[in-house]
Amino acid sequence: MTRVSSYLNWTTNPPGYVEKALRYVKSSMGQGRDDEVPEGPAGADSDSGDSLFITQKPVPEALRTGVRTRYSQWAKPLSPRDLHESEESEENKESSDSDDGESQSGKVQRRKKNVLPKFSFPFLKEKKPELLPVHNKRLHSYLVGGFVECVRLLRNGCQTKKDVESSLPTVDMDGEHISPLSEDDGEKVDEADIKVVERKLFVVPSKSRRKKKSSAAEDVRQEKANESFETDVRAEHSLASVICKMEDKQDNDAQTRVELNDNGVRKKRKLSAAQDSVEINPEQGFEEPNTGVKRKKKETGNETNIVSLEEARRVAIFGGTHGNEMSGVTLVNLWVKNGAEIQRKGVETKPFITNPKAVEKCARYVDTDLNRAFTPENLSAPQGDSQPYEVQRAQEINGIFGPKGSPDAYDVIFDLHNTTSNMGCTLILESSKDHFNLQMMNYIKKAIAPSSCLVLLNEHPLLKYSTSRSIAKHPVGLEVGPQPQGVLRSNIFEAMRVILKHALDFIELFNEGLEFPSCTVEVFRVLERIDYPRDANGNIIAMVHPNLQDCDWEPLNPGDPMFQTFDGKTIRFQGSGTVYPTFINEAAYYEKQQAFVTTRRESLVASSIRKV
Repeated sequence: MTRVSSYLNWTTNPPGYVEKALRYVKSSMGQGRDDEVPEGPAGADSDSGDSLFITQKPVPEALRTGVRTRYSQWAKPLSPRDLHESEESEENKESSDSDDGESQSGKVQRRKKNVLPKFSFPFLKEKKPELLPVHNKRLHSYLVGGFVECVRLLRNGCQTKKDVESSLPTVDMDGEHISPLSEDDGEKVDEADIKVVERKLFVVPSKSRRKKKSSAAEDVRQEKANESFETDVRAEHSLASVICKMEDKQDNDAQTRVELNDNGVRKKRKLSAAQDSVEINPEQGFEEPNTGVKRKKKETGNETNIVSLEEARRVAIFGGTHGNEMSGVTLVNLWVKNGAEIQRKGVETKPFITNPKAVEKCARYVDTDLNRAFTPENLSAPQGDSQPYEVQRAQEINGIFGPKGSPDAYDVIFDLHNTTSNMGCTLILESSKDHFNLQMMNYIKKAIAPSSCLVLLNEHPLLKYSTSRSIAKHPVGLEVGPQPQGVLRSNIFEAMRVILKHALDFIELFNEGLEFPSCTVEVFRVLERIDYPRDANGNIIAMVHPNLQDCDWEPLNPGDPMFQTFDGKTIRFQGSGTVYPTFINEAAYYEKQQAFVTTRRESLVASSIRKV
């Protein structure tokens, strides 16, 4: 409510209150300066009839007692009758004071204190029926402001010869038409369209709103929890089948777009998924050699593609591919000592430290990046000590878990990584045609809801690299951050552990014969790599802009700040459309000349899968 837009009509006013308000309003408008100003000190102390305020003369120092009258927060409100009685008592007191003043000369008369009447509302009796002093004062201000605004509109209407009634609203808040009342309609009040509203609907306590919002949030969490796959689903395949057939929630309909306000600070607004989401069906041109994939047609009213796959009997969990990423190193060492947590029925799960020398040094690598060493050239190179340590290690790993691209390779390899970027939990997908991995990632996303787990798809021919997990039939990368290099954070550790649990649960359910229906998975496809601005000698001359820092997965629009030079200048994004950056300011990628990568949000359709 504002003073300008307030039009209030009070059926119960304190006696004489309206007349007093009118006198003050008229005096402030310059009317009746001599005869309309209220009698007493208020009018006498005013400096000018044009003033909107009533000034007060300094109180003699001898009368300053140091005791100030405070409103009681829960004082009993005055009814109109109480107000009338209080005014009478004040008048009697004033007359007695004046008599005393006449009898005692030289005694300074104290100014009569103006006390605003307090209003109470019966429908608030369940809580506190009376208003606080600050609210009571504000209510009086709204009354006077609304009255003055009405007078202004009437005056303008008279000057412009415009009918004020024509400017009144014709539609109420519910969108229903309001019929204007004429003078004749006043005699037919009983036939008027009157809506009866309960008293409690006039005021909605803020506490109730917060409680309702909290309750709604709990309902959403409960709903998502009911949709997630629990461990006991394995014992009831029928229940799991029903949950699998649920459509994915369209969370991307309410994705956030980050823009700049007038002060250059990023602000968020809603972005419809239909604006920049691309739906891709990986069925077109699908070929997956050496993965045991077989296609069948199943008729259920409409023909639906079902992908039949071999059971995933051999699973490996890699940790320490980068020796200073501690979550994967710690988890794998834990499971090497006691692997009961990662064992599933009919599944052989092997935890493995891939780069032990780098782990000992707590370094990313020794000679070269192991997660880029699984190229055909390195894997086929002559074995020997002349090769870099990570190349030798890649050949050993390929011999244990591969050979890469062959039917004898491991079915699934999970490669555990940490990032210094603010990426949260991210699953890395290497092929949009891997329906097994798409279904697994959809399962994980539902299982950990309402927590978030995004999917990064890297199929770019120039940016895709030969990872340690790429030797498996179904490679899965897992990045969890932010976490500094060489540091172990409990929340990152537990998040990685939970995702691995649900991934292994999915594999067990699949091996037991559960069919997973077709689903849609939102992914972020890698587009390009953005380097830091550099001078002619290759030295970095700018850093990630504060508005972009820690904003992984948030939209980056053309013109948004991207880098900030060391002298404070802003370099803006010059792309042709909205992108979603990630791996922003990753510490390990300075040597790779990468500030971040840009991605595009897409929706992939995963076919139904079942075991052969």
